[in-house]
Amino acid sequence: MKILRFKSLQILSEREKKARMVQFHPNRNLILGLNHVGKSTLTKQVFETLGATAMGKLEGWDDAAITLLTAFVDGEEFHFIRQFSNRAIFNSEGKLIASTGKLGEWTKLFGTFMEFNLVLSDKSEKVAQADAACMFLPFYINQDGGWSGIWHTFSGLSRFRNPAKGIVEYFTQVVPPKFYVAKAEYETEQRAIQSIDADIRILDRTRERLSKSLEIVGPQLTSEGFEAEISELVRQLTVLNAQQESYRAESVSLQESLASADHQIAITTDALKRYKEDFAYLAEPSHHDLVCPTCGAQHEESFLSTLNFAEDARGLADMLIRLQETRAHLISRIDQCLAERGVLGKRYAELQAILETKRGDLKFADVIRSMGSGVARTAFDQEDRELEEIRSGHLTKSHELEQQMKALRNVKRRKAIKAEFQEHYKDARIKLNLDAKDVSKMQVSSRPDISGSGGPREVLAYYAALWWVSRSAEFGSPFSLPIIVDCPAQSGQDAINLPAMVHFISTGLPPGAQVFMTYEADVTEDFDSRITLTGARGLLVESEYAENAQLILPKLQSMQKALLEKWQANRAFHVS
Repeated sequence: MKILRFKSLQILSEREKKARMVQFHPNRNLILGLNHVGKSTLTKQVFETLGATAMGKLEGWDDAAITLLTAFVDGEEFHFIRQFSNRAIFNSEGKLIASTGKLGEWTKLFGTFMEFNLVLSDKSEKVAQADAACMFLPFYINQDGGWSGIWHTFSGLSRFRNPAKGIVEYFTQVVPPKFYVAKAEYETEQRAIQSIDADIRILDRTRERLSKSLEIVGPQLTSEGFEAEISELVRQLTVLNAQQESYRAESVSLQESLASADHQIAITTDALKRYKEDFAYLAEPSHHDLVCPTCGAQHEESFLSTLNFAEDARGLADMLIRLQETRAHLISRIDQCLAERGVLGKRYAELQAILETKRGDLKFADVIRSMGSGVARTAFDQEDRELEEIRSGHLTKSHELEQQMKALRNVKRRKAIKAEFQEHYKDARIKLNLDAKDVSKMQVSSRPDISGSGGPREVLAYYAALWWVSRSAEFGSPFSLPIIVDCPAQSGQDAINLPAMVHFISTGLPPGAQVFMTYEADVTEDFDSRITLTGARGLLVESEYAENAQLILPKLQSMQKALLEKWQANRAFHVS
């Protein structure tokens, strides 16, 4: 498990000649202050330094401000500096480890540095390295959208396709990190296969168009050419025969499934009919006794309330609809198979006729066409063989990766993680004064979406369950990251529920976790460090400028020098 702990944050504004240094405790931190004193700004700048932009615009903030975050990674101290899009990492001795002025490069650098190996698919179906926003998403509740029922914590996440589910499953170990590496490679192989299939379709269309002007029955000028022609025809017939057999087998299987669906529909229809008749009888206004048709026992009329006929009938009706949809799909697929078999059969007959055609007298024009046809077919055949060979390699690799992913998705493990998550979620809901409810269907990635004052407490309970599971020693979670809860006073929490939230954050989170909570006033709960901010928009102060400038500016200059040298090297390379 890789452990990240924040030690301090330094912010320097050269424009305003102001600065601030804030020291953090490795356990529970309370950041205090009234509105607009910079509580949320402080936490947002921590993430911005590491490449994650939190939702919410900072009014009046100096965009040229320099931030220097000191943190421990597995007990070793490092410094992360940022100005604009320029970022760098230094070790505890001040040696530059890495620097870049591009966010895409920083994502790769930071991911490698932290051994964060999660990959996700972007909107164009390309595999991309998950960035810092993905890394901190499950551990930060942002007051600007983080307390709602959607994942609205960091900007830029929309470039990924459904990122939250993969991120949450990664940190809770529903599937281990190796799964996502294999998944990325699998998707790459699938795209390669799709690309080759497209090339093969183009090749086949070109071959078909060319065959209309260069007849395949034309004579070959050499015995080798004639034999190659015959071999090609036999090969095509063999392929077509195999395809026809495949469609025939699928048709038989589909017919069997259709017969089974028809049988199930008949049974369900009959059962639904009987339910309706029984319900109509039981709903009649007066029955002195109800006699069970199976055992002959007599029941009072109140027995009607225990039968739940209406619910059972709805279940049967839903089942009937699904069966009918399945039947329609099977019929459609059967028709499609028959049509495709018909096309293949026609093509098979055409090739068979060509193969059996006797060669007649040669004409000069036949010879010319034969020469062009032979060259073209040879080129097509060579290209076809090469594409099939490449495709076969990708198919083999794809199958291996598919088996690897299947092995990594351990059902028993998933159930155990889900059960632990539900237990923590249930416990947190009780401590947060939420009404009891069945959580047995709650999934690890199912973020709650509840309106009213209960919404923020549901969200906090959900996050807390994630934090407990992500630190589970049993499941080998890959990271222990700081937890930031920004302003829990949301949606009109009253004098009972707001203190319950504060108490829960102080005492109900995993032991050993580094926790940050921003709040408007002091509280009675025990926090290891209290960071008090005062003065409207007074996060940065003049009195701290000189001291922080001495610490920050040398590292800034070192980063700028490295970036300039890199730019000059790239420019010289392109010029040459």
